[in-house]
Amino acid sequence: MKPKFADRFIDSIEFLAALFVGIVAADVFVSVLLRYFFGVSIPDSYDFGRLLLGVLIFWGIGATSYRGTHITVDLLYANVGARYQRAIDVFATLVLLFVVAARRQRAHFRSAAADLAILRAGLDRRRLGGDPDCAAHLPADLSS
Repeated sequence: MKPKFADRFIDSIEFLAALFVGIVAADVFVSVLLRYFFGVSIPDSYDFGRLLLGVLIFWGIGATSYRGTHITVDLLYANVGARYQRAIDVFATLVLLFVVAARRQRAHFRSAAADLAILRAGLDRRRLGGDPDCAAHLPADLSS
């Protein structure tokens, strides 16, 4: 049977994620070697690695949610009945929902705090380019 489009798409995402893991590992390895032996660093390598890890985390959440699989130790899961397996699956999905919702809420409050700092400063967000982190560029007495 021919694989579904979504399965092929997730497979390609997992392949790209594997390449990104290799790129992050190479970035860290080369950065450490350059810093240790030559006293130089690759400009923005930390930010580059951080962004790639963010992509990997959210791609992993998407692939795991779609397939319902993850790297696990199935000692408990394999030794319980179908009813308890379903309960474990529901619990794992609820934990994932909580983590994603908490991350979303944190991002919302951060953006709201930036908006408040902009309002206090009497500035218009559109003039600042719409950057949600523009409060970080304000003087300390205005951003708190």
